[in-house]
Amino acid sequence: DDIGFYNEEYNSVRFPISTLFSWEPSGYDAGVFFAAYSFIETPFIDDAIYDLPVMLIGQQSNVERKVSYRIDEEKSTAPAGSYNILGAVIPPDTTVGYIRVQIFNREELNDTTYQLSLILQESDQLSLGLECVNAILSWNNSIPMPSHNNLRRTYNMLIKSSLNFISTSTANYSPNALKAIVAALGWNDWDDQE
Repeated sequence: DDIGFYNEEYNSVRFPISTLFSWEPSGYDAGVFFAAYSFIETPFIDDAIYDLPVMLIGQQSNVERKVSYRIDEEKSTAPAGSYNILGAVIPPDTTVGYIRVQIFNREELNDTTYQLSLILQESDQLSLGLECVNAILSWNNSIPMPSHNNLRRTYNMLIKSSLNFISTSTANYSPNALKAIVAALGWNDWDDQE
């Protein structure tokens, strides 16, 4: 067979590929891009805008390209009216675009987490990337699970558990335990990845 080669006319889109610095909750397939937002630091605002990043594979264009997607109803728990999709594009002259989601701060977010699952779709302008075409955005009014390995390791060093103290596992994660740690230590940069 002839060896295939990259066709510069072929442009596709995907979510960022998960790395060691991202988190994947148990029960999900690898290759899903996860993002989380918390209203805990801004409890008095009614809504927030979150841009889920999408990546272009191929050549930049001098025109905006629309990104097609669908909402995965089976994996989404966010009720109607708890979010709006404001746009899904790759802007001109760049390889990074976004699916812009407006999420609403509701009282029930004190006790629950909403989850919105999106699946990229092929369109007239963009094909699908070979991997990472699913994303999940979750939001609540709690301290989110640490997303960086160093933060998870610090959390596991501070709790008493069966895990090795340098583990990056989220098996023993508790938002209430993290709230207590943040309050006791004044750990105001608990979400700083550096």
